[in-house]
Amino acid sequence: MYKIELLPASTITLNEKTFEKRYGLKCAKPLIRIRFLDSTLAPGSCWTEVSLPLPDFQRLNCACKYVFITENKMNFLTLPLQPVLPYGAGKASTSVS
Repeated sequence: MYKIELLPASTITLNEKTFEKRYGLKCAKPLIRIRFLDSTLAPGSCWTEVSLPLPDFQRLNCACKYVFITENKMNFLTLPLQPVLPYGAGKASTSVS
C-alpha cells in the first residue's frame, strides 16, 4: 500500500478555525456592496452599483454629505436615488466603522 502525503503536517495550523487559515490558503476579503443613489458621486459614469473588498471601500474617497447603511437587502435595493448606500449582508456596520 502506498501512502500519499498531499500536504505536509508541518504546514497545517490545527488551532485555526477557518479552513483557509488552517491550510495556509488565501482568505477572501469581505465585500461591501455599494449603490450610488446619486450618479454624480459614482466612480465611473456607468457604475451605479459596485462591490468592493473591505480595504478598498475604506480607502474610497466619496464627497457625499450623507451615507445610509442598511443591513436589509430589500431596503438596499428599493431606496430612492439619493446618496451612497452600502449593503453588508448583516455585518457592514461593524466592518466599515
